[in-house]
Amino acid sequence: MKILVAIARTPDTTAPIDFVDDGKKYKEEGVQFIINPYDEFALAKAMDLKDERQDVEVTVISVDSNKADQLLRKALAIGADKAVRIDVEPEDAWQAAGEIVEWIKKSGEQFDLIFTGKETINYNGGLVGGFIASLLGYTYVPETYKLNITDDGKLDIVREIEGGRVYLKAEMPAVITAVEYLAEPRLPSMRGIMQARTKPFSVEQPAGIQPLTTTVKHYLPPKRKECKLIDPENIEELVEILHKEIKVI
Repeated sequence: MKILVAIARTPDTTAPIDFVDDGKKYKEEGVQFIINPYDEFALAKAMDLKDERQDVEVTVISVDSNKADQLLRKALAIGADKAVRIDVEPEDAWQAAGEIVEWIKKSGEQFDLIFTGKETINYNGGLVGGFIASLLGYTYVPETYKLNITDDGKLDIVREIEGGRVYLKAEMPAVITAVEYLAEPRLPSMRGIMQARTKPFSVEQPAGIQPLTTTVKHYLPPKRKECKLIDPENIEELVEILHKEIKVI
C-alpha cells in the first residue's frame, strides 16, 4: 500500500501577523514556521497505518521553496519513507494541487491513499484535497475524524459535520482530509533523525501550473477597543454606557 501525505509550511499559531509589499505578502522575517497542524494529524494517521500493516510506504510531498526542507526532513524523522519537494511557492490552492497531481502522473506512482489536512491555518481554504481528488478521479472524503481499513480493503470512516457525525464506507484510491484527533501527532526520535539523513529526498521542477487567483491585498482586522471596567455596584453607569455609547438600549 502506498500513501502520499501533502504537507504545507505555515506560521506558528503564536506568530505575529503583518504584511509587506503593500499588503500583498505575509511578513516572514522573525517568524517560526511549522508543519500545518492539520497536516500533522494526516501524517500521524499515515504512520499509524504503517505500524499496523507490513506493506505500507509513506511519501511526503510539499509544494514550496527550500524553506520547507527542514519540515520535510522532520516528516522523514517521524517515519515517512520518502520526501518530495516541488520547487515553487504556490500562489493558491489550485496551483498547489495541480503541481502535486502532475508529479503523481509523471512519477507513475499509484497511491492508494492521499492525505492532506482539512485546511491550512493561515488561509483556511480547505481546497487542496478536493482539487487533487477531482483531478485524479479519486474518492474524496473531507474532514475525516476516524479511519480504519477493513480486511477486504475498504475504508471505514467517521466524518465530522456541523451538529454531528457521519459514518460511511469508501473505496480506495481515496483522498482523505484530516481533522483533529484522526491520530495523535508524533515527535521525531533521535533514531528517526539519524535515519532521515539517508532516506530519499528529491527536489522536482514545477510543471508550470498557473494559479487561478491573484492576491490584491491583505488587511489586518481593526484593533479591538480597550476593555472598560465598571464597578458592579454602579448600575447607573452601565445603563448609561449601553444607552449612549453602545446604543443597544
